[in-house]
Amino acid sequence: MTYMLKKKITAVLAVAVIICGLPFTAFAKTNAKSFSKGDIKDNKYVNEYFGYSVGAPKGYTFYNDKELAEFNEVTEAYMSDAEAVKKSIDAGESVIVAYAEGSNGYNNLNIGVSQGDDAIEKLDDVKDIYVEYMDSVKETLESMGFTVEKVSVMDEKIDGEKAYALWSKSTIKGVDMYQKQTMFFKGDYIMTITATTIGDDDTDAIFKNIKKLSK
Repeated sequence: MTYMLKKKITAVLAVAVIICGLPFTAFAKTNAKSFSKGDIKDNKYVNEYFGYSVGAPKGYTFYNDKELAEFNEVTEAYMSDAEAVKKSIDAGESVIVAYAEGSNGYNNLNIGVSQGDDAIEKLDDVKDIYVEYMDSVKETLESMGFTVEKVSVMDEKIDGEKAYALWSKSTIKGVDMYQKQTMFFKGDYIMTITATTIGDDDTDAIFKNIKKLSK
C-alpha cells in the first residue's frame, strides 16, 4: 500500500469521530461534573470520567502527546493540556484523545470525545442513535473513495455489559477495510471508540480490550 493510501485509511478514523459528534452539538452545554480527557498508562488508555479503559492489543502502541498532536495537527502543548482540550470540546469540536497504531502501520484504534446531551444517558435503549448514523458513515466513506459493501448496527457485549456498535466493510484499490465503532455517553459528553483493520476483520479482538473500571 502507498503512503497516501495509508493516510486516507487513517483519515477515516478522524472523520468518523467527527460524525458522531455532529447531531448532538445543538444540545450541548457545559457540564459541572469532573470531566477528563483520559490518560495513557502502561500502553492503556484510561478515562475515569467515563469509567472505561482501553488496552492496546498485542503489536499496537499508543501515540505519545507529540505524535498525537501531529495527527490532530495541533501543538504538543495543547494536546497535553487537559483544560485546553476540554474547552475545545465544550466549544463543539470533536477531539481525538488517543490513537494506537498496529505494527503493520495500518490497523488502528482511535478514541475521540465530543459533546453530547445528558438526556441520552437516561435513554432505555440507544440503538436508534446508531441506526441514525448508518447512512452518514456510508456517505462519508464513499466520499473518500471507498466502495462500501455493508454498514450495520451490531449487538455487543463490552466487558459483559450490553452495548451496540456500528460495523462496516469497505474496499479501496482492492484492499478490504473493516471498521467497528461504539459510543459511551456520560453527562454532556460522548466517548467514541473506533477500531479499523485492513485485510482481515480483527475488530472483535480489539474490542475485547475495552474494560469497565472498578469503582
